[in-house]
Amino acid sequence: SEEDLRLVMSILKNEMANANPEIAKKKALLTKYINDIKIIKALEVEGLEFGEEIEKIEKQIEELKEEIEELLEA
Repeated sequence: SEEDLRLVMSILKNEMANANPEIAKKKALLTKYINDIKIIKALEVEGLEFGEEIEKIEKQIEELKEEIEELLEA
């Protein structure tokens, strides 16, 4: 959920302070995905359908969150 994503972002900012370039890159990608979903959901309000695209992005977000968590544990 968006709450979980915000929590992950907050943890990244506080613990890593972008010291690890790989984490910083993944965090930027996570932000992009979140923004993509917001844009798509706004378009859906206008009557367009993007269910498959949202599912793909949500899957990418989950994978990215797992990668970030693994990097934080390393």
